[in-house]
Amino acid sequence: METIRGYERERAAEQRKLHEAYEAYKQNDAYKPYKKYDRDTIRYPIKIKLGEHINLAHADTTMLKKVPGIGSGWAKAIVGYGERLGGYVAVGQLKEIEDFPVESLPFFEVRNAHTKRLNLNTLSVSQLRRHPYINFYMARQIADYRRLKGKLSSLSQLRLLKDFPPDVIERLQPYVCF
Repeated sequence: METIRGYERERAAEQRKLHEAYEAYKQNDAYKPYKKYDRDTIRYPIKIKLGEHINLAHADTTMLKKVPGIGSGWAKAIVGYGERLGGYVAVGQLKEIEDFPVESLPFFEVRNAHTKRLNLNTLSVSQLRRHPYINFYMARQIADYRRLKGKLSSLSQLRLLKDFPPDVIERLQPYVCF
């Protein structure tokens, strides 16, 4: 038993000496980092704090990776979905991305939203259905309506069609023109 206690005392004394040597080194160290943090900010970006926001209307993948819970994969998905939409008009649109981490939503906002608009009177069925809010059947009904009744002048003309309930028309409003 005495040998074990002796070993523990020697080990504790060794640890004390190492700690004292480290403290002496720390006091004499002249290295000052360029910034207050010294880490690889490209591979491990500094995350924003609660209360700070990223504007979805102008965000790129580098800015998005600063949001807690958002890495490279989610950043690419957010930018890709925004490009398919033609721009974000509300933060809630992020929930339309499959399995999106909803814990990250408080870090986003949409200011000065500018959307790319689809001209419903000139685009073909295949071009219309590229938009996430327009499926094949909707695109075909728009094309049929144009063929039978002429050019569209507002979305309210589509309200009588079965694939265009009021919520779909409201959701499409910022993304279409005539």
